[in-house]
Amino acid sequence: MNKSFWNGFEKKAKVKEKPSWIEEQYGAQRALAMSDKGLESLIRHPKIMKRSLSEMAKSVPIGALGGAGLGAIASKLSKGKLTGGMPPKWAALIGAVLGADAGILYGVNKSEKDTLAEKGITQKYLGLKHEFTPAARKKYIDKYKD
Repeated sequence: MNKSFWNGFEKKAKVKEKPSWIEEQYGAQRALAMSDKGLESLIRHPKIMKRSLSEMAKSVPIGALGGAGLGAIASKLSKGKLTGGMPPKWAALIGAVLGADAGILYGVNKSEKDTLAEKGITQKYLGLKHEFTPAARKKYIDKYKD
């Protein structure tokens, strides 16, 4: 067959403008990992873990207080209809737990977003989309292809 015909396919296969969604996710995880070899590739860098704990320490109390307040208010105003007839104290407790959980998620997301920004990666939509600078793309995505 004509060689130029097949060469055209090889060029198209090698030239890829944007990384796929999976490649973006792997690249972001590599940027957050301790190392790119062995089991350390699955472990977060200690600096990132400290930053996450710091952010969580700030956001968990706020979330817990807000959740407790909303739970108690919802129970009192609806006279138990919104909370299944449970007393305001129990509704406040459940609200506090849910608010604290939201604070944990916010703290981890904020710390990862800040860390990735330092490495040239912009995180969007709670980590579902990432934009890489050319240097970050080369370091965290292109280096690992094939």
